[in-house]
Amino acid sequence: MPKTVFCSLLLLLFGLANCSHQPTKSPLVLSLEDFHCENCGTDILQILRTRSGVRQVTFDEQSASIELEFNPLHTTPEALMMLLSREGYPVKRVAEVETSH
Repeated sequence: MPKTVFCSLLLLLFGLANCSHQPTKSPLVLSLEDFHCENCGTDILQILRTRSGVRQVTFDEQSASIELEFNPLHTTPEALMMLLSREGYPVKRVAEVETSH
């Protein structure tokens, strides 16, 4: 049975995203290095929500942390960190946990 047919059957039967069993979402926590006001949080949310591969984003003002889920097939933590840095929001990685289906 060709691989594409097998993958299609798996997709139909089990709702799997792909046959390679690569994670389709990864949680990531970033810490904002220089946080001034709640407008920074609003800007960061807008920047990340428009990025391809980012699925969910929240910003905690108290801890100045950003929690997000991203699709590693479309973007990387490094690319997201670089994007924020270019926009004037330097961040550092606090945590990343890989998950798979």
